[in-house]
Amino acid sequence: MAIKTIFLADDDKDDLDMLSAVLSELMPGSLIRTFLDGTELVMHLAAHPDQQAPQLMILDYKMPLMDGPAVLNRLQSTHHAFIPAFILSTSQEERDKARCLQAGASGYFSKPTNYGELKFIILEIMRRCEAGGHHSNRK
Repeated sequence: MAIKTIFLADDDKDDLDMLSAVLSELMPGSLIRTFLDGTELVMHLAAHPDQQAPQLMILDYKMPLMDGPAVLNRLQSTHHAFIPAFILSTSQEERDKARCLQAGASGYFSKPTNYGELKFIILEIMRRCEAGGHHSNRK
């Protein structure tokens, strides 16, 4: 699966910047769109139905207005339901991970503290996407 467009949603600009840098390094030529919360991402998809949908979404678990699982729940009944979506979170709680997977997340990762750890996570996300095994529960 060629990943040409990636949507990132995180309320922490530093996290968005580091994610963008790693993705630019590992997937040169990809279009990376950033959103400061889930509402922005959902509104963008709704406002631009004719634009090519992203091939990958990486969402923060906890964001104001609309968190990662809420984004996934909102997209369940749309043609965007099958986009691989991965959650990054500072939470180590099993119930938070379960909530994300129940909402249809393709995977759940603890937020890394440095560039090297994030690069490892992004490589794993790429591997899962290329294998076609993003295992989304969304319908």
